[in-house]
Amino acid sequence: LVALLATTRINNFDLGTDLKTGQWILDHHTFPQKDTFTYTVNQNDYLDGKPLYQIGLYLIYRAFDYSGISLLNTLAILIVFFLLWTRLMDTLCPSWLACFLLLASALALERRFFVRAEIATWLLLSLTILILDWRVRGKHDLLWLLPVIQWTWVNVEGLFILGWFLMGSYGLSQWIQRNQIDKKLLKYALISLAVCLINPYGFKLVALPFIYLTEFQNSGNSDLVSPLRFLTTQNL
Repeated sequence: LVALLATTRINNFDLGTDLKTGQWILDHHTFPQKDTFTYTVNQNDYLDGKPLYQIGLYLIYRAFDYSGISLLNTLAILIVFFLLWTRLMDTLCPSWLACFLLLASALALERRFFVRAEIATWLLLSLTILILDWRVRGKHDLLWLLPVIQWTWVNVEGLFILGWFLMGSYGLSQWIQRNQIDKKLLKYALISLAVCLINPYGFKLVALPFIYLTEFQNSGNSDLVSPLRFLTTQNL
């Protein structure tokens, strides 16, 4: 069902900009510093919040055309649901309940199954939670992967700060339950924060999500506001 829902016609209006930016980066061997795609404001500074995503997207397009992009997007979504299934099985959740929860999730998320960088956030978010879950349960210790995931995330999509929140939440939970700080988790969390600065724009890109939160909360962009706000609108 997830594969059927995810494999649809590409209808994301951001795709053209992402492909062209990826092509521009590869052609110029650098990252855009000015808003070269808006001819009326070419002199304005520009921050590209997803350079690795755009480069990868363009390379896939050049090799496999739009079909390749669609299939890779479907594969990424399937991996996300596989990771969800894995985490549910780790909790000894009954199979019938796991299937019901995944079905409900698929139906709820279906409208977001189009080609966008946020799918990469779903994947990296799921991997982060799985690694932290395994650490808490004593099943696997893969904390060394957290900095790798965080570096990839900061160069792929602007919601990388969710990784900070997750590491802080798990660290706080461990401290409350065991009355001691998980020093190893703290070490890799700090490394993960530090590697976020390894991007084409340095601190400016790290600060970008916070700028979005402060500047766009009152905008009409539904991607940047709390879903609870819709409960008070007539659009619900």
